[in-house]
Formats: sequence, C-alpha cells, structure tokens
Amino acid sequence: DGVALNGALPADCLGSYIRLAEPFGDRPCYERLASSGVRRSFLFFSDGRWVVAETMDAGAQPFAYVEDAAPTPHEVDRDGAPWMVPADESAGQDFEEVQGAPAWCAYLANSDLIGR
Repeated sequence: DGVALNGALPADCLGSYIRLAEPFGDRPCYERLASSGVRRSFLFFSDGRWVVAETMDAGAQPFAYVEDAAPTPHEVDRDGAPWMVPADESAGQDFEEVQGAPAWCAYLANSDLIGR
C-alpha cells in the first residue's frame, strides 16, 4: 500500500509513495515512485512531524513537513496543522505555510498504486 501526496507543495514532494518494508522508528515510511532522473523523496515521521526529504534521516533538510502525530500520513487532520515549505530555498531554514490549495495525503491500496 502507499499514499498520494497532493496539493500546493514543491514538485519534489508531490506524487505516489509506496510503503517500505522497514519502518522508520515506530511508524511506516514511504518512498516516492518516480522515473529515473527524478530526485528521490521519502515520507517519514520524525520529531513529532511527517517529513518529506531527499534522505530518510532525522536530520535531513525537509522539502516540506506537517506537525501532526497521526499514526500514518493519510490520517493527518486536513483541517489541523498546515503543511510547511521552505520560505527561501537558498536559506532552507525558515518555513512558511503552504499557500494556495491545501496539501494532504490520501491512502492508496495496492490496486490504486498499480493504476498509477
């Protein structure tokens, strides 16, 4: 199974993610399905937030994150905490709320993943 990350997020975040066999800590973790030449992205829980980053490491620089302790990313409250993205890509330390359409994760069963 997996999730689809949707909404007004950076291109490195959007798409379908497949759940990996090994969890990250005590939560499931996911890798984005992408063609060759596209930057890898991982979705995992670290320090009280769901993070999208290039590496699956607690210290990785996020492409985006949402502070929510939901057991899986598709259970994050869509009306709760907003997804955050870098305010200035050159600095990478300051984050701001996603502007425009909200961001959210949708659950994908195996049959949904095959259809993508």
